[in-house]
Formats: sequence, C-alpha cells, structure tokens
Amino acid sequence: MPNQSSDDINAIFGGTFDPPHNGHLLPLQQAADILQLTHISLMPAKVPALKKGVSEGHHRIAMTRLLCEIDSRFSVNLSEFERDGISYTVDTLKHIKNKRPKQTIIFIIGLDSLRSLQKWHKWKTLFDYCHLVVMLRPALNDSSTQSSGEFADKSIVRKLHPHEVASKLYDFHTSEAEFIKIVGSGIDEELRSLLVSKLAQAESTHRGINHAAFKDIIDKSAKGKLWFIKNSCLSVSSSNIRRQIENGETPNDLMPASIVNYIQTHQLYKTK
Repeated sequence: MPNQSSDDINAIFGGTFDPPHNGHLLPLQQAADILQLTHISLMPAKVPALKKGVSEGHHRIAMTRLLCEIDSRFSVNLSEFERDGISYTVDTLKHIKNKRPKQTIIFIIGLDSLRSLQKWHKWKTLFDYCHLVVMLRPALNDSSTQSSGEFADKSIVRKLHPHEVASKLYDFHTSEAEFIKIVGSGIDEELRSLLVSKLAQAESTHRGINHAAFKDIIDKSAKGKLWFIKNSCLSVSSSNIRRQIENGETPNDLMPASIVNYIQTHQLYKTK
C-alpha cells in the first residue's frame, strides 16, 4: 500500500452532539495533533440507535458547526442526514467507504463507547470499513479509569496547546495485558476477543508523539486495526449539561461561549 497523505485519510468522530462541549473539543484537538491529521469531521447522528428523545437535528447540526469554528481542522459531516432510518454507524461507514473505496477511514470513539461496542448494530463488521482509534476519555464516574490518575486532566477550563499535551503521551499499546489495563476485564468476552485480535502492531523506537507508528499502521493496511491514544480526560457529558440547564444553571465552563449563547437563544433543554 503506498504512503498516504493526510488528504487520503477520512477521520470521523460521530455522536449526537446534544450539545457538543469541551469534552469533545479538547480530546479531538489532541487526537488531531497526535496523529497529525489535517482534518476531522464531526458526524451528528440523525436518528441515534441507542438514545431517545434527542434534540431536533437542525439544532444539533448548528451547535456542531459552532464547535467546528473553533478549530480549522474540524468540519461537520452530514452523511447520516443523507440517509433515512436509524443512524447505524456500520451502515454509514459502509456507505462512505463505497463512495471512495481507496480512502482510509479512521473512526474515532471514546473509551466508554469501546466498552459497549457489542450493543452496536453489526458491531463485528465495523472493522471491515475502518480503523478504530480510541481516545481515553472515560465515562463519568468510571472509577476504574479515574483511579489511576494517569490520563485524567481534572481542570476542565485549563487551556493546553495540543503540542504541550502530545509531548506527554506514550507509544502505541499493542499487548493484551496493556489492553486489559486500559479497557478493564469486565467487558463482554466475545468483544474482548475481537478487539484484542485487532490491536495494531507498529515499530516505534521513541516515546512521545506516536505519529510514526500511526503512519506505519495506515501505510500497511487500509482498515481493520485498533489502537489507543492517551489524551486529557474531561469528565463532561452532554446529559449532565442538559440536566444543569434544566435546573437553571449555566455551565459556561463546559462549553464554548458560542454554544452557550445558541442554547440560550433557542431556549434548548429548558423544562416545558
């Protein structure tokens, strides 16, 4: 497989973005920097398969656009709004892959999503269309990750330049022991077996920014690999933000000001 430029890589981060917040922004900025990606598209789900009662799509799209305005490497991907029915990730990735078969897809998810991957539609076939990059952003109240303190950045409002963060990161995790340390031993056995079999193997002789190992992986295969990147963990969730707004609070430190203003202007998440 010939060496790929960053333009040959379609890096995607999906979600409901209801609303988008700093817990999306900072880890994605770090992921872009660590992997030296010139572009990551944020893909709002039209009809989420695992979530009910989400806000109207045009509001979530508008707020996602506001998040993307903060970093020129980000843009909105409306692939799931081009298709009818439930927004199954695997079907969307297949659709994207069929449109440009030679393009490498990097699908970025958080650690909490990886742990529940077996709940996804046709989850066993996900690797047929993409590589999976996992950001070590824990689920809220996840003591197994938070207790180590190794990945946590407890200052939500602290502003770190991506290079400052990336310089503190480590090489790729490729062993099953390291996988268990990160993911935990309590996941579904069938899921664990599949994920361990997909762990990316790459030669890397240095510690720090692991772009060389990333390039080694994607130059050798267009899909089917899994690896983790260590990034700052912000314990922020859209559901907690919505709950705060319902209670009359204004979580200014959890979202960019433009999104806070949008929510206030359109009176989103207020109790009827």
